[in-house]
Amino acid sequence: MVQFSAQSIQSTRLSEGYAAFNRADADQNDPNWSIVEELFCEDRPNSDQPDFPVWYAMDHVTVHKGRQAILAYLQSLRAANTKATLLGVGDHGNKSITLDITLGGDPEAPHACADIVEFDKSGRIEVFRHCSTATHEDEHPEGHSDPTK
Repeated sequence: MVQFSAQSIQSTRLSEGYAAFNRADADQNDPNWSIVEELFCEDRPNSDQPDFPVWYAMDHVTVHKGRQAILAYLQSLRAANTKATLLGVGDHGNKSITLDITLGGDPEAPHACADIVEFDKSGRIEVFRHCSTATHEDEHPEGHSDPTK
């Protein structure tokens, strides 16, 4: 688990979630997936067509909505032997920025990136924007402008 000088509930939960993801195998019955699932808010407005929680993938285009879709996506990453090392968390209100390194089977691994995580009033993840800033080669996929050009 990552050590923080001023640990918040959000950073503690994120640290526990990263550790559970790395311990889990691709089997959906692995108990570590329950830990990961509990990080996310309940499906809203309903589980048939949820708007939240939502996970924006590294390509900034692919979106996974609802707990089950997010878990299936994360399980597919673990099936490809992807692991993510959490280096740090900065909290501000209901948002956190994580810094992590992804290794393994992820198509764009290895890379370091900063994620933006938004929490609901109960402290569970509502929105996870993976790699809002990253070191992988294709930081600006098609359809997204590079602000430096």
